[in-house]
Amino acid sequence: MTTGSVMVRRCHGRKQYWLFAVASLLLGTGDAMYLLPRAYALSMGNLETNAWVSGIGMLVALLSHVTFFVLLYHVARLRYRIQGHIPFMVCVYICAGATFVLHVLPQNHWITRSPSWTIGIVRAIPYIALGVLVCIFFAIESKKANDQHFHWMSLAIACNYACYIPVVIWIRYAPSLWVLMIPQAVTFVWIITIGFRAMSGEAK
Repeated sequence: MTTGSVMVRRCHGRKQYWLFAVASLLLGTGDAMYLLPRAYALSMGNLETNAWVSGIGMLVALLSHVTFFVLLYHVARLRYRIQGHIPFMVCVYICAGATFVLHVLPQNHWITRSPSWTIGIVRAIPYIALGVLVCIFFAIESKKANDQHFHWMSLAIACNYACYIPVVIWIRYAPSLWVLMIPQAVTFVWIITIGFRAMSGEAK
């Protein structure tokens, strides 16, 4: 969130970096909406009776992640001056829309301590597809443009999903896999750092 705030002040009207800053702020706010209510629930000494607080917070955080990757896709379109690729953009929005719809279904049981593992797998499918599309887009376009600043963006996105997927699939059998959310958070920082360093480097 701090990096996003700095980028807002330093983007000087460059739309791609303003959009990147907004994405960073949204991501930080979304994660805070999960972490702060969870901290509150733990401070009350009983996470079970305050499950709805952390559950709603997790929903907000997950939806902010979806929006983050959609905005990141538009950052790429601006950066590489993409005018066409309408079918590709439609696929991105279909995946994002499907992810939103699946996340808000009552079957997710966000306000209970017994979330559905099956619906967790189902809702992850379009979200993973979204990540794959954005990753491929950055990989292809950054290579075409010989973009040294965003050269590692596709790898950062891939690492983010590499941490997320095992949690979704095997969390039912190995709850300790939640620890992968820590390196996933680091990959988000990596993604944001790439944008910040690119903005700073191009300003020079």
